[in-house]
Amino acid sequence: MPRLLQRQRLYRRLLIAALILVALIAANLFWQTEKKRLAETELAQTQETLDRVRQDANLGNRAREQAEDLATFMLEDLRDQLIPLGRNDLIAQSAERTLNYFDNLPPALATPNTLGAKASILSTLANVDYANGDFVEAEQKWQEVISLRKQQIASGPPSLDLALQLVNDYNERAVPLREANEVNAARKSNQAALQLLENLSPSLVANDVELVRTSRASTLFGLGEIERAIENQEGAISYYISSRKAFEGKVPDDILAQQVYMTSFNNEGWCQMSLGDDESAGEAYRQGLQPARRLIELQPDNRNWLKEIATLLNNLGTIHDERGENEMARPYYEEALEMRSSLVTWDPTNTLWQLDYLNSLRNLGSLAFDEERDEEAFELIRQSLRGWQTLLSREPDNTEWMRTLQEETRHFQEKFQSVEKNDLALRLNQETREFAESLSQGTAVNSAAWNQFLSKLYNDISANDETDPEEAIKSRLRATTLRANNLENANEDQETRYQLAASYLDIALDCIRGERMDEALACLQLSRFIFTEHTPPLLYRREQLIDLILREEQALANSPIHPSFQPTRFGTTTTLVIRLRTTGSLPITTTMAGPRELPSWVTAMLTKPR
Repeated sequence: MPRLLQRQRLYRRLLIAALILVALIAANLFWQTEKKRLAETELAQTQETLDRVRQDANLGNRAREQAEDLATFMLEDLRDQLIPLGRNDLIAQSAERTLNYFDNLPPALATPNTLGAKASILSTLANVDYANGDFVEAEQKWQEVISLRKQQIASGPPSLDLALQLVNDYNERAVPLREANEVNAARKSNQAALQLLENLSPSLVANDVELVRTSRASTLFGLGEIERAIENQEGAISYYISSRKAFEGKVPDDILAQQVYMTSFNNEGWCQMSLGDDESAGEAYRQGLQPARRLIELQPDNRNWLKEIATLLNNLGTIHDERGENEMARPYYEEALEMRSSLVTWDPTNTLWQLDYLNSLRNLGSLAFDEERDEEAFELIRQSLRGWQTLLSREPDNTEWMRTLQEETRHFQEKFQSVEKNDLALRLNQETREFAESLSQGTAVNSAAWNQFLSKLYNDISANDETDPEEAIKSRLRATTLRANNLENANEDQETRYQLAASYLDIALDCIRGERMDEALACLQLSRFIFTEHTPPLLYRREQLIDLILREEQALANSPIHPSFQPTRFGTTTTLVIRLRTTGSLPITTTMAGPRELPSWVTAMLTKPR
């Protein structure tokens, strides 16, 4: 092939290769450019997606924090409403469920706001524990609250609100410590709160001067409560006055400030009364009325403020009552009773309000008695006793309420007897006795405490019923029956043996008054046997009662009406059978073991009157 033709073909191939190379380079450049463009587009889309995710996350966090804030706010509001009403279980269940949410929250989602919300929920549970009397549990929860609050403060910029919340937490922790008699620990907690207030920077304090003053007043009040708990009345009064001075002449028109101001006056009045300074106490109570009434205006739905006003009014009435200033005492007593009556009507299940109401009825009833308004006094006292009966119906085994009802009944019996109103005295006892019998039968109450309660009521009837001697002796026998039943179940109890011996002595004296000498001697001998053989020396008035029995036995021996009773001995057992005309054909039978042996049981059997 000619050389020229070969060269032309070579050039053509080189050109084609060059074109291909250029095309490849161009294609590669295009691809790189397009790849870069696609990468930039993808990056922009990814960034946009990330921004949206971040924005959504922020919105989600804000929504979650708002939900947390709402939950804690609702719990705090419910706490303030339900705990004063005694609905502790309800608020506790809600708080525990909410706390469970925070406990299971992933750590990555925890924020300073979360720490604050958890602290608030724990404070609610601490308040519930305190209301239930679980002071140790309450104090431990407050320690957790303080720890969370410190973490919250450390995780963010300085905040006056958080600092004052921590001050409040220390003050709150001191309360269950004080109630648990951990006085030194309580004082240290209040002092820690005071130190926090002292260390606040002026720039923070300037954000809300009034709020800082209120926190200081509340802390000083807490220190006053500690002094009052250890009966240092002068020290407590000094702190209460300092608490009010912390406001520097201007009490903020808010709930906490007005509450601290009111309570400092009320508790100062209590201390002044303990010191015997009724004049200063009355002045403190009167000054406390103004903030108390303002609290009702600020929170008309919070009936706890109505309770506080009633307490102040009742205290003022008590001061005038003790001075014999009946006309001045009456308006205070009547207004307090009206307020407490409205509270009980609104919520009859609130035991604390019920107790306050019964106290007002008693106070006004005693005042009416002193004013010789016998019928009014009787009706008020009767309502008071019925209130105790209502409480006891709810808790039949509450021995403290049994004792109070019996003692209140006896107290007013004696007051009416002192003015020769025996019919009113007997009616009070009979109504209480009928209640006790009906409750015992209706709910099968059967305990030593209940037997003791009912036996005292029977004894009171027999001791005070001068109109019907036969019924009086029957009542005494019922009392003896119940006490003998108690001895059967508590053979080693000295108190129960003593009471049984005293009951037989009482029957003996009743029989002597009715000139039933054989029965009287039998009861005297049985009483002396129990006293001498089965109760220890120096127990109450044991020796005096034995001397009384011996004197009565001697008097019977010298009586022209000779007793026909003689004990019958069978080996080591003495059986005393006492036949009283009031019991019909069924006698009281008491079997005692031989002279130095404690009986395995003692029973008294009695037919109930028709």
